[in-house]
Amino acid sequence: MSENEHDIQNKIRLAVGKAQAGVLFRANVGVGWNGEIVNRSANRLVLSNPHRLATGLPNGFPDLFGYRKTKITPEMIGKEIAVFAFLEIKTKKGKPTEAQQRMHEFLKKDGAIGGIARSPEEALKLLNEM
Repeated sequence: MSENEHDIQNKIRLAVGKAQAGVLFRANVGVGWNGEIVNRSANRLVLSNPHRLATGLPNGFPDLFGYRKTKITPEMIGKEIAVFAFLEIKTKKGKPTEAQQRMHEFLKKDGAIGGIARSPEEALKLLNEM
């Protein structure tokens, strides 16, 4: 049985934490309905004036995001700073969407590190690049 993106994502999160290679958060998105509750039962909810509510991040935003501490050179006072990091999780055959590719380009243009990870090893390699 092949792994799905969720399984790979969990393995990556564990590996990154164990290696202390960065701090990552899962990007959750969703859609629901909001309105005034008219009637509620165990498995049914009736709303008046319902409206669709989409939550989350922009289209193409990576599955995992966070930061990696980076030591600045002595010329820059030697302080540690956080560098934005992102990982798009894909299966062995998975391909990024056009929106994801555009988001990756946008983030990297501004100095973020990251990319597509299909395994914990790939994720750690991406987070250690600079």
